[in-house]
Amino acid sequence: MFPNFLGIGAQRTGTTWLHKNLKIHPEIWMPFIKEIHYFDEKEICNSLPPFEQLSYNFRRYKRRWFLFNASIKKKKRLRQFNPDFKTLLWYAKYLLNFRNDAWYASLFEPGAGKTLGEITPEYGILSPDSVADIYRLIPDAKIIFIMRNPMQRAWSHALKVLRDQGKSIGSNSEAAFIQHFDSEDSKRRGNYLKTLETWKTYYPEEQFMSIFFEEILNNPEALLLRVFNFIGVEASKKHISKKNFVKFNETVNTGEIPKNLAIHLARLYHDEIELLNRHIGGYTSAWLENCNKLLESSS
Repeated sequence: MFPNFLGIGAQRTGTTWLHKNLKIHPEIWMPFIKEIHYFDEKEICNSLPPFEQLSYNFRRYKRRWFLFNASIKKKKRLRQFNPDFKTLLWYAKYLLNFRNDAWYASLFEPGAGKTLGEITPEYGILSPDSVADIYRLIPDAKIIFIMRNPMQRAWSHALKVLRDQGKSIGSNSEAAFIQHFDSEDSKRRGNYLKTLETWKTYYPEEQFMSIFFEEILNNPEALLLRVFNFIGVEASKKHISKKNFVKFNETVNTGEIPKNLAIHLARLYHDEIELLNRHIGGYTSAWLENCNKLLESSS
């Protein structure tokens, strides 16, 4: 069985928060590991020559073990790891079985009878062919996409990269930050219009939900109720844990972007934000206003 809904990103926009809150709902089942990374790794593998696919499959097998170990360590640290036999079987299937569409579908079998979902931010930047493949498998799926000011998203991502490398902000030069911001990988993740265009080519408006990072900060309860309605589960406050709101607000503050870097990001994303504001509006108007003020201050 395949998921009833997918969270497709964007990266550093609150997808982990959404995953934690959706898992609380008794009518929803989600995999024991947040990001399955099936369709993005499938896209990469299919793009390689046959002799390179074997090497890639070995590397992603190692990556699965890394994610598994990280997940288990975290659960043990929080005293949340007390798996039953079915859970252990799921982990064995996730780690050991050959990856194909049947394998992916089998990961959702423990949730039979519930609304099934998965969140992997990498799906937001998939190619049209990959999204067409997803539509072929699960044409009725609901799609959830979270947007955050692309300038703030890029800054948050850069800080995460530093943390993952065990480095401090002060250890990174301005030129190194700019190099990260200018990378094609970073810019693709902030190109929300491309994501919307690609996914909405296949999934109609009634199956697509765009939400904003600011909604998580400003009105998380109302947002979750809207998401519950969208995916077709009981939209009741009794399925919401407000302690997750406090923790999220404490962890997402990345501090003010240094002025020179903020100006660079404003130049990089101005046109993108202006187009978003023209087509979507809402919180994007505040993004554009901030962007314009930065550019005016640099002239």
